[in-house]
Amino acid sequence: MQLLSAIDAISPAWRHTRNVLFSPLRWQTLLKIGLVAAFAGVGTGSFNTSNFNHPGSIPHSPMHFPAIVFVASVLLFFGLVVLVIGFAFFYLSSRLQFVLFDVVLRRDTTIGPIWNRFGPATWRWMGLRFLFALAALVVVSPILIPAIIAGIHSFPKDGAAPDLASLIGPFFAIIGTLVLAAIVVGIGHLLLHDFGLPSMALEGTPLQETVLRVIRLVRAEPLQILIFIVMKVILQIVAAIVTGIAFAIGALIMLIPFGGMGGILWAALHHGDVATHVAMWFLIAIFALAYLAIMLCVAFMCVGVTGTFFQAYALYFLGGYYPLLGEILQPAPQSPPGYFYPPFPVQPTPPAPTAL
Repeated sequence: MQLLSAIDAISPAWRHTRNVLFSPLRWQTLLKIGLVAAFAGVGTGSFNTSNFNHPGSIPHSPMHFPAIVFVASVLLFFGLVVLVIGFAFFYLSSRLQFVLFDVVLRRDTTIGPIWNRFGPATWRWMGLRFLFALAALVVVSPILIPAIIAGIHSFPKDGAAPDLASLIGPFFAIIGTLVLAAIVVGIGHLLLHDFGLPSMALEGTPLQETVLRVIRLVRAEPLQILIFIVMKVILQIVAAIVTGIAFAIGALIMLIPFGGMGGILWAALHHGDVATHVAMWFLIAIFALAYLAIMLCVAFMCVGVTGTFFQAYALYFLGGYYPLLGEILQPAPQSPPGYFYPPFPVQPTPPAPTAL
């Protein structure tokens, strides 16, 4: 496969998306891939920590030891539940990212066998994502923690009115640090997902080799990688605007029949007795739920289109640098079979005379 620039990869990525989703168009397939793409993006956000009060702000009212144990047990239980649910979504998103990669690469929409194929690779990918998040936290902490401490110390003591002028500096320092950290972490995760996950999926590379391959690619083509990141951000903004407008128009169009049926029910039954009112609101609720279900499916389909395109965009850009991926994405054309018979009949050679 030939090398494609970050701009040249857009057109074949869109053709590939049309071939996967719309040749032929099957709503079940589009919805299925939309669900995979949607849940593959779950769990990619940052973890939020709880806010703890300063010891001095704890009320001085007495609290018995059994009550303390009960409150601590409840908090521990809910913390464990949140941790288990978060880990489940983290595992689900990591494994479905492999599924989406394989679906787009091979144009195979049978999710079950693909899901079973990437069990071991999922754990390595989860480990890499966790280590990356931990490394990002370690790098950002020396900058973020002093800004937070400075912001806390800028608050007045003894309940005095805060000086807004003294709070502006620490506030913008914290916001700027968070924005910068989010940009750096987002770029790092993008590089690992688009350029590291294919190696794990196709070759089962370990964590160190996966990271080294990403680093070597960035060092070899820094300008193209930068253009790829910028183009992907621009395309995501454009895709969000286009799909948002299309979804809003579709929602208004679908609202006409459902809203009309609800209006007809209201006009015909709202003057009736209590039983008629109950039946009327029950039918209106059914229409409302049907409308919401249809729009939810449409939303998942939109996610499927955008998710497939951006996965294909990354594949076509990386395919020129990764021969194994490029060969699967665009197999080399085979030469036509040769003819195994001569164009003219061959006369048999007469046997040589034998000596007497």
